[in-house]
Amino acid sequence: MAPPPLHFNPADGFIYAVQPELGSLVATDPMTPRNDRFVPPVAQGLRMPACVRFGEEGSSMSTCSLADGVVWKVNDYL
Repeated sequence: MAPPPLHFNPADGFIYAVQPELGSLVATDPMTPRNDRFVPPVAQGLRMPACVRFGEEGSSMSTCSLADGVVWKVNDYL
């Protein structure tokens, strides 16, 4: 079973999602309706990111790549 491609972060209230084809992670605020199409990604340059996870406190984020079999820690995203 594949990991979920999006996840809610309780620390900031945003939903984070992967864009595998673009190699990026994006964040959207579900409480503020807007067109997120032109919002810069939170992280980019990743090879086929497949999931996003947060630590219990929500201040640490990691993403995985099924293509490379690795997990990256993402810093400075809040």
